[in-house]
Amino acid sequence: MADLNLVAGTNITLVQSDDNLTINSTTDTSGLESTSNKVTSISSSSTDTQYPSAKCVYDIVGDVETLLETLDIGEGVE
Repeated sequence: MADLNLVAGTNITLVQSDDNLTINSTTDTSGLESTSNKVTSISSSSTDTQYPSAKCVYDIVGDVETLLETLDIGEGVE
């Protein structure tokens, strides 16, 4: 039996018996993103377990920048 670590979190085990070679692969997914709680908009009903997409954050920052320029409070966010 031999173990090969190809990518962080992925383990491949080779098992040879007689004329057979068995390949088993396992992957640790604990550090991967869970997209089930990714949101594309934020509102008063948003929860602490949700997180916004990059575009959602960009859109919100753009909205704030536009609002500040409209109110003539500043030159926007740089």
